[in-house]
Amino acid sequence: MAGAAELMSPLSQAATMKVALPTAGVTAGDIALLGDVYGFVFATLTEAEVLNSTLREDDGYTVVYEAQVVSATKDGSTIDQGKVVYWDATSLSETQATGAVAIGVCVEAAAAADGTVKFRLDGNLAN
Repeated sequence: MAGAAELMSPLSQAATMKVALPTAGVTAGDIALLGDVYGFVFATLTEAEVLNSTLREDDGYTVVYEAQVVSATKDGSTIDQGKVVYWDATSLSETQATGAVAIGVCVEAAAAADGTVKFRLDGNLAN
């Protein structure tokens, strides 16, 4: 699932996991479901980098699934501080649309005109 997530707090304070490298590569900021947990790709690895590098498949890539502050693409709605945010495969919203899953809580109110929202990521909320 494409998305534009960016870590706004230190990586050392985030919960991460290593995921096997796909041949096609990965793009930083992409939000994805990994087993039962939602998270986002921390750094881009192109297909060429995966195929031509010394990385072994078990080296994997880093996915962040819990963080104090993450900024991500949102829909055109207002999102109030303290509200649960839902991911619908393209953007975040305060409203749970069909198929959207809870992945965090808004930490800074976002106006309708804002393109992103800052939220506390909890990739386990979807369960």
